[in-house]
Amino acid sequence: MQELFGRYLVGPGLAVILIAGTYLASHEHQWSKFYVLWGLGAVVVIGGIGGGFLETREGKLAKLAARDVAEAAPDAEVTWSAEYETLNKQVMIVGSILLLIIVLTVFFMALHLGA
Repeated sequence: MQELFGRYLVGPGLAVILIAGTYLASHEHQWSKFYVLWGLGAVVVIGGIGGGFLETREGKLAKLAARDVAEAAPDAEVTWSAEYETLNKQVMIVGSILLLIIVLTVFFMALHLGA
């Protein structure tokens, strides 16, 4: 589900944000402002990490999860493999970093609005 969410919602959403942000920054002559350059960088970083790192690992996580569930005894609790746990931890850390970038981007834009 996460892989599909990234492919069909996050990717196109980033394209819309990039196009709209470029238009607004040009229309309002804001290209010299820090928050605009930060936002542009954030879109590039989020898109690159989302497509280059998360998408492939989330697909592998799904396959590992399916394998671990299939290997579990019926009516027993699933025990995740070490491979799944390690990869899941990597995805969670990188996802948390992306969320931090998003929060900082909103913060910088809010600071600009308050100025």
